[in-house]
Amino acid sequence: PRTWLMPGTASSGGAAVTSLLAGAWVDRLRGVAAVNATRRMAMLLNGVSFFVAIDGQAPTRFRLTDTPSIVTYVNSVEDWVIENRSPQDHMFHLHQVHFAVIEINGVAQSADNIQFLDGVYLPAWDGISTTYPSVKLRMSFSGVATGVFAYHCNMAEHEDRGMMAKIQVLSAPPAPPLPLLVPLSPVGGDSPCQRVPVGNHVQEPTHQYSSGGLLDVRLNYRSGSGPDGNPQHCYIGQDGIQSPTLHVRPGDRMRIALSNQMVIPDGDSASNYITNLHFHGTFLSPLPGQDFAVTVVAPGDTYVYDFTIPADHPPGFFWYHPHSHGTVNMAMLAGASGLFVVEGLEQERPDIAGLPIRTIAIRDQEPDPSVNAPFKFLDVSVNWVPVLFPDYTPAVLAMEPNATELWKVINAGADANYHLQLLYDGIPQPFDVIALDGVAMGAVPASEPRPTSFFSAWWTAGGVPCPWSWGWSQRCSTCHSCC
Repeated sequence: PRTWLMPGTASSGGAAVTSLLAGAWVDRLRGVAAVNATRRMAMLLNGVSFFVAIDGQAPTRFRLTDTPSIVTYVNSVEDWVIENRSPQDHMFHLHQVHFAVIEINGVAQSADNIQFLDGVYLPAWDGISTTYPSVKLRMSFSGVATGVFAYHCNMAEHEDRGMMAKIQVLSAPPAPPLPLLVPLSPVGGDSPCQRVPVGNHVQEPTHQYSSGGLLDVRLNYRSGSGPDGNPQHCYIGQDGIQSPTLHVRPGDRMRIALSNQMVIPDGDSASNYITNLHFHGTFLSPLPGQDFAVTVVAPGDTYVYDFTIPADHPPGFFWYHPHSHGTVNMAMLAGASGLFVVEGLEQERPDIAGLPIRTIAIRDQEPDPSVNAPFKFLDVSVNWVPVLFPDYTPAVLAMEPNATELWKVINAGADANYHLQLLYDGIPQPFDVIALDGVAMGAVPASEPRPTSFFSAWWTAGGVPCPWSWGWSQRCSTCHSCC
């Protein structure tokens, strides 16, 4: 186990907190100063509008032109108490910063349960209790770049309906002006967003790796229609492959030219077809040209993301997706997402070196309209293999007997959360969790029991809720990302 020195407060008493963490992220937060601010906020619902509101500020539905609701400074340390005062579940997500969940429903978490995450689940308020479901998060802005970035409910429909706000991190000099859109030639010809038949074998996605310290990528944002008439969106790389998995190392330069090649139907508005990119779970700068999630790339425009992965960026499994406010839910339900890897995890967990790796993206999608499904996100795909409501015919994943594999699993969808298990003859199988939300965990002694599921068991046990990515390794067998 590694130790993170928590700031001295009434709740922590300044005690050292032992956590199942490893590597650079812990070192980045070691020895932080006292807590500089404690903020309280609530997740609210009013009719069809959703809000995330700071106590003392009027709840407002988010607009891209809003000024930041929170202003803080580099190297500050803050506690955020977040309550869910609505009758729906929410997943709170903060860009650029990971946080520790130090309290759940007012109960301090033991040292063994503390883990750094970029998203945390808050169950719905029952409408009766005098207290609301809540979490208390502790975060350090040490090493965080200056700029304006977002926090929001990570269920894309809730975010589209207003449950989002901005935070600004200040330090001299001020942020540079926005870059101009760079005109580039489109990559190749048109290419549809391909899907595969129900019951198919799960195939490994196409991987693109940096070379000589550079990963230079062109992505065309395109759309088509499925057999059921639902829209299909995707990022097409220069080789014609959709949503390539991008691999870099700390210190690499990454350049992505994102070209919006959407065609606006007659009578429709261009505002329904805007896009951009957010590199979910990473610690990149929110400045223009980097993880700049509040820019707009209109149909016919191209925007260039050009940045260097910080030399101290922790290795991990992340993802990219559109964050164009008002269109996120539709785009992600249509399949607009891809995977992003910062290499080096085996250096922090040598026990996984050399293991065969499976990369698995789970995406929700809209069911066939003729099925009359009660929710939009009840259809699922596993690496584009559909698993459809109500039959849920499984996708097929073949393994060698007695093999040990590293599975990198990511929830790359819009609205659905998943309780994940690996079943053999109906029996849940144990596994080792290697990393959560891009943060490596320390090895668990062989004598300790292994988990057999993710999500609901963690919450009901009073521990850390299921993150948005995760991964695992297991014999004969990696939550936004997990390894």
